[in-house]
This record gives sequence, C-alpha cells and structure tokens, in this order.
Amino acid sequence: MTTIQLTEERCGDISASEATVHLAISGGKLWFGRAALQEAKEVRRLVETLRELGIGEDDIQLRNIFAETSKGLFSASSATYRISVRCEDLTRLSGLFDLVTDTKSCQLQRVEWGYSVGRELKNRLLAECLVDAEEKARQVAAAAGLRIDRIEQIREIASPPETSPKTTLESALTAASARGQTIADQLDGLELTPSQKVSVRVDITFNAVPYVDT
Repeated sequence: MTTIQLTEERCGDISASEATVHLAISGGKLWFGRAALQEAKEVRRLVETLRELGIGEDDIQLRNIFAETSKGLFSASSATYRISVRCEDLTRLSGLFDLVTDTKSCQLQRVEWGYSVGRELKNRLLAECLVDAEEKARQVAAAAGLRIDRIEQIREIASPPETSPKTTLESALTAASARGQTIADQLDGLELTPSQKVSVRVDITFNAVPYVDT
C-alpha cells in the first residue's frame, strides 16, 4: 500500500477578549494587604469608582506596595499601591481610562491582553487544511495511477507561541510619556483592541491504492 503525506497550515485572527489593566496609585499613608483597598483613601475612592463601572471586587487585586520612608518603615510619609484590574467586558475600558485620566494620583502602567481561541475557529481552519490536503493528494495519486482510499493519520503540529507586537495602546502610552501629554490626548480616536494570529498546522497521511477495473 502506498501512502501520501502532506502538511497543511492555515491562519486566522482573533481579537482580545479581556484585558488586565495595571495601575499605580500614590497614597498618603501606608496600609498592608487587602486592607489597603478599603483603608487607603486614594485607593478606596478608585475601587469604589471601578465598582460603579461594573467591575467586580474579585477583579481588583493589590499586587504590591512601595513605601517612601523618612525615619523607618512605619514612619513612611507616602506609599504607592500597584493594583491590577481585570476587565472581561472590553467596552468598559474607555470608562476605566477616563477614570485614570481624571485621577491625579493614578498612573496607567501597562495593559495585558487575554485571548480565547474559540473551538469554532480552530475547527474551521482544520477543515480548510483537510479539504486542500485531500485535493492535493488526489492529484498526486492520479499522476501515479492511483486513487485515494482513505485518510490513514492526522497529526496536529504544535505551533510556537506568536510574539505579540507592540499594541496601539502601548505605543500611545509611550508617546504620551515622551511628549508630556495626557493619556486621553493620545487615546482619542485610536483603535485599541489588538488581535493575534492563530495557526493550525497538520500532517495528513493518505492511503493510496491502484484503480480496480470493474
């Protein structure tokens, strides 16, 4: 029995499905742990406003605290609280950025984008690979006086993770910092949500047999 092995690859684009926004908030008093979310005045105000935007308490996390001390740790004159805000509904991002712009003690540091590769997209790309591979296999088999009997094996090849390019938002933040502009000045009119390529690559082995006259 003769086998014909082909490799096919298809790519598609997916848009970010969620974002984690990292913020730094300057406060006047040092608090530890999650108590900072309720006791640090500047942080508490921000958290209350985030909740008004529809962001849940579990999506707001205190990451770390930096203290500027004068005489010792417990005599800290100021503190910077770094928190992360998970935003599963990207339509809320504009309101979140407006909040950062309007809050003098708050700085936007970076945004991490999350992607969810839907099964529907991967199945569609896989189906396209199979259709094209079968057509090529039939042509190869016919040239050799054979016909395709069946698919012997399908093996998906793991693709290396794609490095995300610098997003429009990150470029805007860099430009705003360099020019001394506000975040709002840089974000006005920009398409912020990035996309990422998803690829499906498969090895497909076909069994080819001679034509049988009937």
